[in-house]
Amino acid sequence: MGGHITANNAATVLINGVSINGHISLQGGGGVIPWSVKNNDVRGNVTVTGQAGEWVGVLFNHIGGHLTVTNIALSDPHPDAGGVYIVRNEVGKNLTCTGLTNLGTPAVAAYGNQVARKTFGQCVA
Repeated sequence: MGGHITANNAATVLINGVSINGHISLQGGGGVIPWSVKNNDVRGNVTVTGQAGEWVGVLFNHIGGHLTVTNIALSDPHPDAGGVYIVRNEVGKNLTCTGLTNLGTPAVAAYGNQVARKTFGQCVA
């Protein structure tokens, strides 16, 4: 698939198993249905920022550029809620995670990521 995927203030985003030559840019929005960006081949950058929902996951992707996940304020009341999941992605450039919270507490589960350059913020192991 060519081009880019862009969503602004969407209630739910589920992107699974696509190949794109461009970027994924998700800004704002959120809701009670979990957001998932998984099993994709993205030649460009992936940016997820400004969501307010219950769960966000960026999982099992091959990303040629940067992966940036910022300013996500979750409201999952479950006692074992892990927050934002950044798991087993292959990132060709940098991985940046900042401002990720669940009910006001820093909340990110980041593991198994392979990053070609540097990892910054809450995703640092």
